[in-house]
Amino acid sequence: MHEASTHNRIERRLFMFGCQRSGTTLLQVALARHPDIYSTPETEFFRNTVGSRRGWLARLGLTTGKERHGLRKTCEAMRLDGQPLEYKPSLFYRTTVDTFRDYLDSQALRAGCSMWLEKSPEHLFHVDVIRKYMPNARFIHIFRRGEDVLGSILDRAFKYLHPASRLRDPMDGVQRWNRAIHESLRYVDSPGHAFVEFESLARVPEVTLRRLCRQLDIPYVPELTDSGELDQVISRSRPHLANSSDPIEMPESKFEALVPDEDKEQVLDALDTEAHQQLVDRFGLPDAGE
Repeated sequence: MHEASTHNRIERRLFMFGCQRSGTTLLQVALARHPDIYSTPETEFFRNTVGSRRGWLARLGLTTGKERHGLRKTCEAMRLDGQPLEYKPSLFYRTTVDTFRDYLDSQALRAGCSMWLEKSPEHLFHVDVIRKYMPNARFIHIFRRGEDVLGSILDRAFKYLHPASRLRDPMDGVQRWNRAIHESLRYVDSPGHAFVEFESLARVPEVTLRRLCRQLDIPYVPELTDSGELDQVISRSRPHLANSSDPIEMPESKFEALVPDEDKEQVLDALDTEAHQQLVDRFGLPDAGE
């Protein structure tokens, strides 16, 4: 729990993303233990207010028509009482972004933090819009082996989702992972972007977190590798995220158990492992190898 406010301005706004089930929540929980970082459950703000087809309107500075509904969904995602993110009619998308940014700024300062961290995996595909409206934002990409991501997606789908969910289809998971890896590759040489290999985080968490803190110009603190519940970040209504508060360690892969034998070869061939290896070569830690 953060102490009473000792800051009067926000020094850093951080956005974290990657393919779902790549360790985004695990890394978020670790960083949220920093006494200077405020974080919340996934907001999905840009996904909710821009959507997948109206990014061009937001990039032009115009309203997308999704702001009112998007703000309501964001409040629900953040488990906020009432509607503190109030919609303000405007022709310009910036009005809604300012409402969101100012709310997180105020909550962080109230918690005594000079930085906030927003984690929504799908925001990976809205970097251009985020950068337009928050030019000083920093971005954290986390990536993980395709087979393990796919196994984790299937595990969640079989345990918690409807039998007709498309997430139960291994090839749907392949497409999601490939798309996320390719999108992250676009930013490997861009300023303000930091990259974390999940396997490095799981095997050598302190080394990995120290390096990330250096990249973000944030002082490292030992609390980042602590364990225990952090309810401000993880909702009890999302049981598949519960183990993100456990000690950081390498989980067992579920790929072999959950992908049918007759589909394994096709699935493995479809994963763009060469693209993934480019990220590993650039950002993986040798200490994290087998």
